[in-house]
Formats: sequence, structure tokens, C-alpha cells
Amino acid sequence: MKSPAVAPRTRSRAPALALFCAPIVVLAVAAVALRPIATARTWWVLGVGLVVLLLLIATGPLRRGKTDGSDAAARRVFLRALFATAMLFAACCAWIASQSFDGVLGVWPGIIFVPGWLLFAVLIPLWVDSPVIRTSEPATGWKMLGPLKLLYSNPDDDALWVHLPPQWAGDTLSMMYTPNLGNPWGRAAMTAFVLLLIAMLALVVANAVAT
Repeated sequence: MKSPAVAPRTRSRAPALALFCAPIVVLAVAAVALRPIATARTWWVLGVGLVVLLLLIATGPLRRGKTDGSDAAARRVFLRALFATAMLFAACCAWIASQSFDGVLGVWPGIIFVPGWLLFAVLIPLWVDSPVIRTSEPATGWKMLGPLKLLYSNPDDDALWVHLPPQWAGDTLSMMYTPNLGNPWGRAAMTAFVLLLIAMLALVVANAVAT
């Protein structure tokens, strides 16, 4: 007699949501500290920062995931990277709200969180040999444009990121990784990356329009 099937356990979203309040607190502290000298630019930049942080929370902590197996490992890697990036992004927004792009850091606070995301999401897990980073090239699952491999999507592959080989003859230096869009956390990683690119442009516009 077969035992009844047990539904996969899911992890509560409450701890992750509580943790992701920290970058919002950073913006709140900046708003209070800058209030006596605030200009329209201050509120525009902090407003853009708040909207982006809420979207990042919707991308990550609001997702449910299983507590066992590779899905849990992918979720853990993704949420750690997203939290670190959210904290960096909040700090950048606070700096821009205070100093614009005229401070000693120049334009770097408006762009550094994008490579920061790649550092936290891909490079650090790669350096520590995370099981959700596949260093070999998958044989199947690629979405092609002619001879070029554009995207990887394989629901049967547990990897969060996979190695993307050089795309043209003679290229022996490229070392790239792409998210597995067949994995729900891989799709979340791609969404977060695109969102941060849009945030970079939004901060530039908010700073320029309100100046």
C-alpha cells in the first residue's frame, strides 16, 4: 500500500520580508536627515528608490519556495544577493538625494548597484562553489538566434545560473553566465537585473528633472 503523497513544504515569507525592511529604513533615515535642506530633487530620488525597493521585494521575498532540495538552495542564493543589492541601492539613493552626482563619488552611486547585483548574485556564489551555479555548458535548453545562444531555459535543470560559452570564433576570454529561465528563481534573477537597469535610468531622470 502506497503512502499518501506529501506536498512540498513552503518557506514562510515573513522572515525575508522583515529583513527587506532594512533598505527601506535606510531611505526613511535619509528622508528625516535631509528634511531641513530637502529640495524637489531629494524627494524625487528617494521616491524612485522606494518604488524600486518595493518592486524588488515583490520580485524576491514575496515569492514562495520549497524548503528542501535545489529549489531552496536557489532561493537562498537569490534572496541573499537581492538583499545585499537592495542595501547597496538604498545607500546609493540616499547619497544621490544628498549630493546629486556632484559629490566626490561622481556618477558612480547611480550605476554601481548594477555590477553589484552581478557580484552578489553570480560571482560570490561561483567563488564559494555554490551548487546552483553550473560551470559547464548545458547541452540542451538554449534559445538560439541563428548560431548565437541568447537565453537558457530548462525546467528540468536545477541550476540558477549556467555557463554561457563564447559566442564567436577566436573568443577565448569570455566567461559569462546567464540565468536559467526555466527555474522560477532564474526568472526572478533576470527580472531583478532588468529592474535595476531601469532604476539606473530612473535615478538619472529624477535627478535631472528635479534639479
